[in-house]
Amino acid sequence: MYCPKCGTYMEDGSVQCTNCGETVVQEQANQTNNDNYYQQNAGTYYNPQPSSSQSYYQYDSQAKQEQMIEQGYKDKLSTANTLGILSIILGIIFSPIVGIICGAIGISKVNEVPDFAPYTPLAQEKARCKKLNVLGIVIPIVLWVVAVVFMLIAVFAFGFAATSAALY
Repeated sequence: MYCPKCGTYMEDGSVQCTNCGETVVQEQANQTNNDNYYQQNAGTYYNPQPSSSQSYYQYDSQAKQEQMIEQGYKDKLSTANTLGILSIILGIIFSPIVGIICGAIGISKVNEVPDFAPYTPLAQEKARCKKLNVLGIVIPIVLWVVAVVFMLIAVFAFGFAATSAALY
């Protein structure tokens, strides 16, 4: 069940939202949960239609809230995906520090999305975005180290060449 005011997930039977404090009144079901299940040859399946004690408006409202929450997670992952791409591009072209910062912000956005069951589309998207942002941090660091190594090689090579030329 979700809070009608803020959309926070609440345990069934809760009277008050832990996030916003909204008091929630639930209708007591006179029938068992058997209304929501039906038997088929392979086993028991969930019937997504509301029970007789649940109005269609409440069912539709709950479905819309779940869709809005899922869309919010998709938006956060989209932002994290964009930050991951930017971290790689800016880390290579502009500055490794900017790339590392964008990657770190992207990882924090990914961590705002809760874990989902494995192999669901949102779980796969979350894993992909996390990998992209980690690459956005690692690639600029590796490029930074390579640049420093090349600069040290150049300094030593030209430094020794200049001193040996001065001796002759």
